[in-house]
Amino acid sequence: PRVRRQRQMCIETGLALYLVIVGGTDAVEPTASRVLTGDLATWFWGLTVGAGVVLPWGLTLLARQSRVALTAALFAALVGCAGWQIVVLRLGSAAWSFFAR
Repeated sequence: PRVRRQRQMCIETGLALYLVIVGGTDAVEPTASRVLTGDLATWFWGLTVGAGVVLPWGLTLLARQSRVALTAALFAALVGCAGWQIVVLRLGSAAWSFFAR
């Protein structure tokens, strides 16, 4: 439990730092609005967040000892990764240049 909490804190801290760094520019607002509420919102919320984060998290919590549930969680996470790739490509840039500064 302690390691799990520390790992969660590291993830949250990294995400917060990323949002502070990226969120400080005016150029991010149109892109973020496209992803969060615009034409790419279904891809982002449905695949990336829903299938890639929420579904695997729920499956691992509900069935910790089930190999079938863990395998389904793995495939759901892969679908979420594919959803993120679709979002980034539809924004008009490749994923590797999306994160480059």
